[in-house]
Amino acid sequence: MKANRLSIFALSALIVLSFSSCRKDEPKAPEEPKVPEDVILKTGFYVLNQGAMGTNKASLDCFDYVNGTYKNNVFDPSVTLGLGDTGNDAKVYGGKLYITVNGSNLVEVADASTAKHLASITINGCRYVNFYNGKVYVTSYNGFNNGYVSEIDTTSLTVTRKCTVSVCPEEMAFAGTKMYVAHVGDYDHGYSKKLSVIDMSTFTETKQIDVALNMSKVRPTADGKLLINSLGNYYDVSGSLVVFDPMSETVVKSFDIPVYGLDIYNGKCYCFTQEYDESWNTTYRFYTIDLATYALGGSPITDGTEKEMQNPSNIAIDSRNGNFYICDAADYVTPGTVTCYNSEGKKQWTKTAGDIPYAIAFK
Repeated sequence: MKANRLSIFALSALIVLSFSSCRKDEPKAPEEPKVPEDVILKTGFYVLNQGAMGTNKASLDCFDYVNGTYKNNVFDPSVTLGLGDTGNDAKVYGGKLYITVNGSNLVEVADASTAKHLASITINGCRYVNFYNGKVYVTSYNGFNNGYVSEIDTTSLTVTRKCTVSVCPEEMAFAGTKMYVAHVGDYDHGYSKKLSVIDMSTFTETKQIDVALNMSKVRPTADGKLLINSLGNYYDVSGSLVVFDPMSETVVKSFDIPVYGLDIYNGKCYCFTQEYDESWNTTYRFYTIDLATYALGGSPITDGTEKEMQNPSNIAIDSRNGNFYICDAADYVTPGTVTCYNSEGKKQWTKTAGDIPYAIAFK
């Protein structure tokens, strides 16, 4: 009897020990990584507000996808004069936010998570920013002389090369090993039809191609072509949107609509036009374009709320979910707005931005 009791005790101890061993071997749930206190944007986007020229009121906002909050004036407060005069473009690349501040002749570089200032790079009349093979490229005016494109190293944050181009270069895009730069021209030289072609290996302009009058925006399509808007001359030459083929160096399609803002998502171009009457009153219309068939369609906004807008200044689509955002400059004096639409074109929200919201940089 005593032996049986010992056996029962031994068996019980073995079961407890085995159970304890199993519990010790169970993996612990991983702890949620703590977000540093100075991070203001984990995922979402920044909004660059231009501020009226000469007012030194360029500013930076952000919208956080995680908690759904929109914050104004998030650029590093330790920078005494803020962003400066007339912000023009902003994009995120490699953990850094690059902002061109045209009136202050500066490219401001900030941490993409905290908006903390990292560097200021002096580039006269800087306009638009883009990226290629680990480098940053910025178009810029040069007074009334030729414009140029600057190459910036992402580590040293210094200009490493420059390429001289025609006057007043605006947006640029890449196709293969070449950069294509649109030009608007100026009052001294007249509106330009030039599209600069830059060889990226030598970083030199190899040719200029006449494409359309007064071009400002260039966007690559999935099939290797370029969408380029032409603003016309605001008088007897109306604006248009052209499809340029870099292989044949010809325009393969032209839409007779004066496109002012555009973006591309899932094989479609979302765009809006800007038209003036004899009294310079402005009318805006929204369109979609199927880039496979070149069929011109109606507005991507399906609930009619585009009628609420005063002066749309830009449109940007988040390629991660198809939501698109429209910046509205309002009366160009009081704060503008940013409106979110889902991929079905239904309005989700409108937030108050700074003066003349223009560029959206997704993170």
